[in-house]
Amino acid sequence: MKKLVALIAGSLCLACQTYSAVPFAAVRPGNNVRLTVTNDGSLSVAPTVGRNVQSIEGRVMLADTSGITMRVESVNRGIDIDEPVDSSTVRLTPSGVTGAELRSIDKPKSLLVTGLVIVGSLLAAGAASGNGFFGLGHGGSGGSR
Repeated sequence: MKKLVALIAGSLCLACQTYSAVPFAAVRPGNNVRLTVTNDGSLSVAPTVGRNVQSIEGRVMLADTSGITMRVESVNRGIDIDEPVDSSTVRLTPSGVTGAELRSIDKPKSLLVTGLVIVGSLLAAGAASGNGFFGLGHGGSGGSR
């Protein structure tokens, strides 16, 4: 039973995430966001997270009319690979951002992944214990000589 609970908890960690576009003004502290930055925005964060940044992902720490402060989790430099960043904090003004997306868990996909992991594990456990498919044995012709 402990293994099943660990399996379910582990598969939930693989939860599928989705992004939804939101207005920059709708971003609030505590939100997990991905911000697409302008050239000026990229230049403003360069001393902290490096050059040529196209988007930044992280958690919003402070949001007001002059901009947002966020703890950066990763950056993308336009090569479809997100680079992890060690808890850097950056400040971006509205003019430094061209788009904001709110990150959330995609519940249907996450439940599907969890279900597939559990079924696959149960099948593997049954095969490893010699019980075959759902404990029905190995099959075969049923006869012996």
